Amino acid sequence: MRIITFVCPEPPSNIGLKETVTKKKQERNRKKKNLFWQFINKVLNLLSVKINKTSKPTIKKTIINKINKSMKTTFLKISALASVVLLIFAATSISSCKKDQTCRGYVNVYDSASNKVPLATVRLDAYTINGDITYTEKTDGNGLATFDIALPAIFDIYVTKEDDFPLMWGKGSLNVDEPRKAGWATVAINQQ
Repeated sequence: MRIITFVCPEPPSNIGLKETVTKKKQERNRKKKNLFWQFINKVLNLLSVKINKTSKPTIKKTIINKINKSMKTTFLKISALASVVLLIFAATSISSCKKDQTCRGYVNVYDSASNKVPLATVRLDAYTINGDITYTEKTDGNGLATFDIALPAIFDIYVTKEDDFPLMWGKGSLNVDEPRKAGWATVAINQQ
């Protein structure tokens, strides 16, 4: 038979155990406080505020003042950006109103025998609130006069052919009422 003996170590004495636990707790609390102040200092450094541990009551006021200043400058930056965007929008919308408003006007000129009349003088007259507008062109070999008209209007057409005797002339109307659109008219000229 064998005899097995167990040797138990002596139980630790509780003397000094309380002191060790208390010291560890104190050390942990001190580290927490240091971490807290390190965090606060980092935040305040971000806000460009420097404080020391003795100025705890003024921290709140300092942070609020810095945040107010930061908000004011942020508001001013956003306002300036919004103003620039609004200005750009206004400039583009105003320039879009100044699109090319040129219209084309075409006048065919025929004589009483329905022949095309080349080299006839065609005059367009319009009476507007901004003053009278007049355009003058000669017909080409096909009896067609082409006009680039700056603004839409209704024109009176006066056609003369002075090279022939007796004088030939005619009247008509050309309605060019939409920007970037073409208006057509045919005028028959007769002998005077």
